[in-house]
Amino acid sequence: MAGSTRTGVVAPLLIDNVNTDLIIRSRDIPPRAGDDCGRHLFACWRGRSDAPFVLERPEFRAASLLLTGANFGCGSSREAAVWALRDAGIEAIIAPSFGSIFAANCVQNQIVPVMLPSSWIGEIAAMITARTTIALTIDIARTAVVLPDGRSVRFELTTVHRTLLGTGRTAIDLIRAHSGAIADFRSRDQHRRPWVYQGR
Repeated sequence: MAGSTRTGVVAPLLIDNVNTDLIIRSRDIPPRAGDDCGRHLFACWRGRSDAPFVLERPEFRAASLLLTGANFGCGSSREAAVWALRDAGIEAIIAPSFGSIFAANCVQNQIVPVMLPSSWIGEIAAMITARTTIALTIDIARTAVVLPDGRSVRFELTTVHRTLLGTGRTAIDLIRAHSGAIADFRSRDQHRRPWVYQGR
């Protein structure tokens, strides 16, 4: 999933305050990542014959981008919510705002959290209504959403998050890349403040 862009069909789930328990129920959480928890994604909303959930509709089954409401991923620090989205093929989520821990977990799992003003969420939703489906490109290097008509909308990402999402590296990878400098600092600091290291 790593790379400088994410392109795909966008599925509309225009509901505010979708919490982590709605994304994956506590009883469905696997003991570790990689246990195919994508099949439990939004289980509380799936399986209704009278009103199929958006990701069950044929036109959105292959969607890799999710357009949603404010405060998406609120409620807990449950990383399994992000695992479920990732395992189901979601590569980016576009929302007016996110639960802060959820957004950080997205980056650690290579899902791009794209925060756009509500007016742009409404405009993209209107495009989907008019055409049934649309594809968008999330350009991580430019921090821009490229719309089907060629316009682009900027969003914010920290430099570190841009690096992690663009390269597929983790925060631990970045720390390991500076292991020499960390060892040098520790050596100098141990000489300057030996009492800090007593008993270690």
